[in-house]
Amino acid sequence: MKSSLVQSHGLLVLACLFAACATPNPRRASSDAASSGAIASNASIPPDATSNQTRSVASISTTSTVETTAGASKASTTPVDQQPVAASAAQPEVASEPLVAIVAGRPVYVSELLTQWVYARNFEVLKQLDNLALGRIVAAEAQRLGVMVPPSLVTAAAEESVSALEAEVKKKNPKLGFDTYVDRVLGLDPIRYRERLRDDALRQLLADRVARAWLLGCERREVRIVVAKEESVRDAVQKDLAAGRDFSEIAREHSMDPSGLEGGRIPAVVRGDAPIAKLAFSSAPNQVVGPIQESGRWLFLVVDAQPPVVAGSWEQIAPQVELDLRARAVEELEIAQWRSAMQARYEVDFQPFLRLVGQIPR
Repeated sequence: MKSSLVQSHGLLVLACLFAACATPNPRRASSDAASSGAIASNASIPPDATSNQTRSVASISTTSTVETTAGASKASTTPVDQQPVAASAAQPEVASEPLVAIVAGRPVYVSELLTQWVYARNFEVLKQLDNLALGRIVAAEAQRLGVMVPPSLVTAAAEESVSALEAEVKKKNPKLGFDTYVDRVLGLDPIRYRERLRDDALRQLLADRVARAWLLGCERREVRIVVAKEESVRDAVQKDLAAGRDFSEIAREHSMDPSGLEGGRIPAVVRGDAPIAKLAFSSAPNQVVGPIQESGRWLFLVVDAQPPVVAGSWEQIAPQVELDLRARAVEELEIAQWRSAMQARYEVDFQPFLRLVGQIPR
C-alpha cells in the first residue's frame, strides 16, 4: 500500500510501542491494563491510503507476514493476529501494561503516550485506529472468501511503493538514498521498513479483491450522473436533455461532481437506502430521471446497465474479479458501499482503546 513517509513513520512508531517496546510492569496490573492489552486483537478488523488519498481502504496498518499464494486451497496461511475474533470470545488477561520509556528512573506507559496523542491529534489517532479495524476486516474477508494473491503481484506492488517513496526522498535531498533516509531521518530499520511496505502492499491487493468480489456478487446498477449545485446549471442541463444531447457530453460540460470528467460514470450502485440507490433501482435502463433535489443540489441520473450477479467460490469468481480490476480500479464510492456492508457483518469495538486513554465509552 502506498502512503506518505510521514504517515508510515507514525504507524510504525505506534506498532513499535505495542510490540518491540513491551516491558512487563507488575506494579501497573489492573483491569484497564487488561483492556489495553486487548486493543490490537479485540477489533474484528482497508488504501489507503494511496498517495493521492483517493481511497479509504488505503491506510491499513496491521502487521502481517502472510502471503496468499496462487494454487492454495484456502487462505490458511493467515496469521493468528489477522484472524477475526468472535464477539463472544474471552480475551486473555494481561498482567501488565507495556512501557515506552524510563525517564529519571520512572516509567512512561503506553497509555500515557496514547492519551497525550489523543489530546494533541484526536482525529489523526481515531483515523489510524479506524485503519487498524479496516485492516482486520480485510483480512477476515480474505480468509472467509479464500482470496489468493500471487507473490509476484505483491512484489511488484511493494516495489512500486518503494519507488514512489524514493522519489519523494529525492525531491527533498537528491543525495540521500531511501534506506539512509529511513535510518537517519526516521530512525527506523530500513529492512523492517521495507517489510512493512510489502505487508501494506499485500493488504491493499487483498482489499481490492474482497471489495470487488462483494460488488460483483450484489444486485447493482451501472449509472451515470450529472450534479448541479446552482439553479442556472440545473436549467441548462434540462434544456440540453430536452434538445437530445448525449448525457455524457452534458455531464462533462455541466456536472459539478468529479465524475463529470468521465462523462458522469460512477462505480456501480448496489440496492440500498441511499437516495442515489433508490433512484437507480426505480429507473428503467436508458431513462434519464431528474432533477431530484437532495442536500442542496440537483441530481440527474441514467441507468446504463443491470449487470448479472457473479456468485461462487473464489476459484470460480477470481477470473472475473481480476478482469474487472484490470478494467477499472476500486474507487471511493465502491469502498464506502463495501464498508457499510462489512459493518453489518463484523463487530468492531473501540471501547478498550477509549478506556486506555481515560475516556468514557459512549
